[in-house]
Amino acid sequence: MSSWMKRSDVIAHETAHMWFGDYVTMRWFNDVWLKEVFAGFMSDKIMTQLYPDVNHRLNFFLNHYEPALRTDRTKGTHPILQELDNLKDAGTLYGDIIYHKAPIVMRMLEREISERRLQIGLQRYLRRWSYSNADWDELIKLLESTTGQDLQAWNEIWIKESGAPVIEFQKNGIVMTDESGKNRVWPQAVSVFWDYMGLKRTLIPLRDSLTPFRYGAAVVLPDGDVMGYGCFLPTDFSIRFLDDELGNLNDPLYRAVAWQALYEGVLHKKVKGEFFLKLCIKHLPQEKNNLVVNRTLSFLKIIYSTYLDEGSRQLIQDDLERFCINMVNNKAEGKNKKSYFNTLLSICSSPKSCSYLSSVLKGEQDLPEDVTINEQDKISIAFNLVLRDTSVYEDTKAYVMRTVKNKDLLDRFEYVYPSLSGDKQVRDSVFNALLVRENRVNEVWVEECLRWLNHPRRRMEAEGYVPKLLGALQEIQQTGDIFFPGSWLSAGLAGHTSKNVYTMVNSFLEKHANYPQNLKLKILSNSDHLRRLHSEEENRDRLK
Repeated sequence: MSSWMKRSDVIAHETAHMWFGDYVTMRWFNDVWLKEVFAGFMSDKIMTQLYPDVNHRLNFFLNHYEPALRTDRTKGTHPILQELDNLKDAGTLYGDIIYHKAPIVMRMLEREISERRLQIGLQRYLRRWSYSNADWDELIKLLESTTGQDLQAWNEIWIKESGAPVIEFQKNGIVMTDESGKNRVWPQAVSVFWDYMGLKRTLIPLRDSLTPFRYGAAVVLPDGDVMGYGCFLPTDFSIRFLDDELGNLNDPLYRAVAWQALYEGVLHKKVKGEFFLKLCIKHLPQEKNNLVVNRTLSFLKIIYSTYLDEGSRQLIQDDLERFCINMVNNKAEGKNKKSYFNTLLSICSSPKSCSYLSSVLKGEQDLPEDVTINEQDKISIAFNLVLRDTSVYEDTKAYVMRTVKNKDLLDRFEYVYPSLSGDKQVRDSVFNALLVRENRVNEVWVEECLRWLNHPRRRMEAEGYVPKLLGALQEIQQTGDIFFPGSWLSAGLAGHTSKNVYTMVNSFLEKHANYPQNLKLKILSNSDHLRRLHSEEENRDRLK
């Protein structure tokens, strides 16, 4: 999204709050999502009119679906409509579910009752409660009277229940699974693309845990037009099909949906991580859409650092580095080149790639015109080089201090840089300093320090930070920004993959049985990768 579009979107969102938030205000903060979802909903309508040539379906999918699922597929998810007993905890309500799942569900409601009926209902809502207060249940009842439809069952599962279904296509039909074990069903319609003597599309309503569909085994894209919501898993057939044809899908939305399904397959252990990375090397050279490239590369980096064992990582390392360098220097177009450069920064390991990046930092490496290295990039390169070779710590620091002129960037560099020290005692002192409130004035810098301290390359030495990280969470919530507890946990836990850390997290939650539920959920959502890596092994150990 261009800077002009981003500005327009913010202006449209905040303008919509004049109606949803100011003109009509929620009765209590448990309905804070209500003003946010309609401000976003209306800003999307405005943006569609302002920028008619933009692929808004693709933007909506990439902006909301994975960001919603990264919480909603975990045990730390929560309903859109949450309980709030004390206003001091209102900040903990904000997050992925309010900002990303709620817009998806609102679009589903619009399709359920029709765009025109929703428009009429909202007009009545604004007139009825103008300069007053209303809650979600009052709006739902008004929409029922407007449409003549019973919306209570829909309201219960989509707004008042948590979680996302796992949707899988099998030979005998479409299976919807509730991983919580409650056997719930999320009614929705999905646009299924399947291959039988050519690619075909069928809109299928899902109203039960098993929906008959005779071509289930031939599905290529589980919900190509993004009508539904859930964790859509690829079939064996779709994996083979996409292996051959992913780059040939003519709509960037379909390609984005395909990568999302394959990533979901990795998380649910239906697709091997190394296979996903090989598909990236195979198909991304043909991808021109920067949004699709960026999302797929974000999946690549997560899989590389979290879902590959060390042996698999070493086997594919050279191929990945060559791929990224080749895309920067030759194959990629426009701003895609910078996307591949930043990916190389994340995954580089070999002396050759580190030497290449060192030459870039010092201006000794010729780069294509589309790849500009600004002062912020210099600092990022410096951080990554020192992480991989601490012997250049002092020389790299001197070079950055000499060549970077922006004072704000230099202040950030000096704050963060000790977290990359090769001396563990220095890193320990950095971590302990972050536990002191006065040292956390700039929370973005704090988060960056935590990410470097707990980087995958340092995770074994950083495991001792985890208990203190968790122990500080309540103070972080009381003294920090509303989004800081989630950022604190993400920065501190994302780099860890060991069973030992998984045990630490579980032990912390077991020892603190009365821990605040809202913070417990944040711990569970930010440690979900550990659950996916180790829960099966833990269950097997319990059965022995």
